Amino acid sequence: MMKYIVVLLLCASVQNSSQNMFELLKYKNECSSESGIGKAMKSMLKEIMAGEFPSFTQVTGFPLCMMTKIGFMDKDGNVNPDALKKYVGLIPNGNDILAVVSGCKDAKGTLPEKAYEICQCVFQGAFKKVMGT
Repeated sequence: MMKYIVVLLLCASVQNSSQNMFELLKYKNECSSESGIGKAMKSMLKEIMAGEFPSFTQVTGFPLCMMTKIGFMDKDGNVNPDALKKYVGLIPNGNDILAVVSGCKDAKGTLPEKAYEICQCVFQGAFKKVMGT
């Protein structure tokens, strides 16, 4: 009986991870389209993988769109780091990145500027943790 419960829990967690991944991909596609960065996304990903964060003008409203869709930021700019917890398992070193997010949530500016600053802060902190610098 115990083995059966463990198998059910494992299947539920895999299904939940897949569901979360599909949700993130859906949001990415929606936000790419809404912000108009769809075609530039591939070159920006190359920059990011090289350790360079795109400029504010390059990403336009993409960070704000993603943050509001996943519930990390509301329309008033209030930040809810707990909204990221359901996606942590999809990210290598996810718990470390949650710690980075906590240190980045107090950015200032307009909503798009605040979203960009948080993304940049998280990227820089996460990149340092992953690269060990």
